[in-house]
Amino acid sequence: MIRHMEPDVKRTGHSRIPRKSLLMIMLFSSMALLAGACRRFMIKRVFTGGKLEGINLSGLDFYNANLENINLSRARLVKTNFSFSNLSRAKLTNADLRRADLSAANLSGADLRGANLRGATLRAVDLTRASLQQANLTSANLTGARLSLCDLRRAIFAEAVLEGAVLTHARVY
Repeated sequence: MIRHMEPDVKRTGHSRIPRKSLLMIMLFSSMALLAGACRRFMIKRVFTGGKLEGINLSGLDFYNANLENINLSRARLVKTNFSFSNLSRAKLTNADLRRADLSAANLSGADLRGANLRGATLRAVDLTRASLQQANLTSANLTGARLSLCDLRRAIFAEAVLEGAVLTHARVY
């Protein structure tokens, strides 16, 4: 039972949850339910320029979404579908993108330093001018990927598929 509400905090049980956090939890819970029901959850321009550091969006479907300039640093995005999405200039440093689908996504100018892309699908992805320093691309599929002018220093490509990938002027050491 809620007895008292302060301007920006709602009391639930023994803990205090800021209203903004509670609204975000409700929003993403609703999104997850919708995504599970629809299978093709489409979201466009909802998070443009948003800052969602450390959030867990694993398994959601952001097919064809416009997420330009989004900050998803340290986010958990395991098995998340970003195929055909615009993630240009996105900040995905240290993000967990294991087994994520980034097929034909626009990641030009994105910051993926330290990101875990183990087993991710990056077929025909545009990573032009992206930073993948120390990223883990073990077993990733980069068939037809555009990695021109990309910073790949200390990135791990063990067992990665790079067939038809373009690495023009990529920085590898």
